[in-house]
Amino acid sequence: MTKKKAKKTKVVHVNGHVKKSNVVFVNAMAKKYSIPKLYIPKDKNGKPTVEKGKYWYVYYYFENPYTGKKDPQPIKHKNDINKLKTVKERKAYGKEMIVALLNVLKKGYSPFEEIHFNNYQDNAYTVVDALNYAFAEKLPDWKEKTADDFKMRNDHFIDWLKKKGSMLNIVGIQI
Repeated sequence: MTKKKAKKTKVVHVNGHVKKSNVVFVNAMAKKYSIPKLYIPKDKNGKPTVEKGKYWYVYYYFENPYTGKKDPQPIKHKNDINKLKTVKERKAYGKEMIVALLNVLKKGYSPFEEIHFNNYQDNAYTVVDALNYAFAEKLPDWKEKTADDFKMRNDHFIDWLKKKGSMLNIVGIQI
């Protein structure tokens, strides 16, 4: 009977990270997320752009607690970065977002866990109340035409809920 020799794994420290082969582990908690990165859209010449329809965001991957694997879809955060007018402003804001996200991730934040707000009021809302609340919250961010369009869609959906909701038993559901 011959003994097989165990392969030695070379461990290299890189900027506070431990690197085994091609996989980077930061620490026990950090294994659950990748380092946040800024997505910068490019124009046809390969230069960063702030063109309409080209959205900037900070993204990272996080381990899904249900599967134990990193989700293939990144978690994206825009946080009003696309309201800034220049590439320089967006890059600076993106760097600040990365630092802030990295800090909360290091402290144990998980996008899969329920968030508890300090100013939460223990009120019950119906589905219609929730739709109207969400509409009112987004209204200041929309241009007039967009607001009119969503108002019409929201009203039509609420009317449909009121007509069909009793049959579906969902209008009075509290959330």
